[in-house]
Amino acid sequence: MLNKREVTSKYIVDLLILNALAVALTVCLVVII
Repeated sequence: MLNKREVTSKYIVDLLILNALAVALTVCLVVII
């Protein structure tokens, strides 16, 4: 169970990081345009 929770946590963290990068890219594009 611990392994499963750790994997789930890492997956969620990866999603959050990707989300943050996507938002940052969008903001940069909006500022440039």
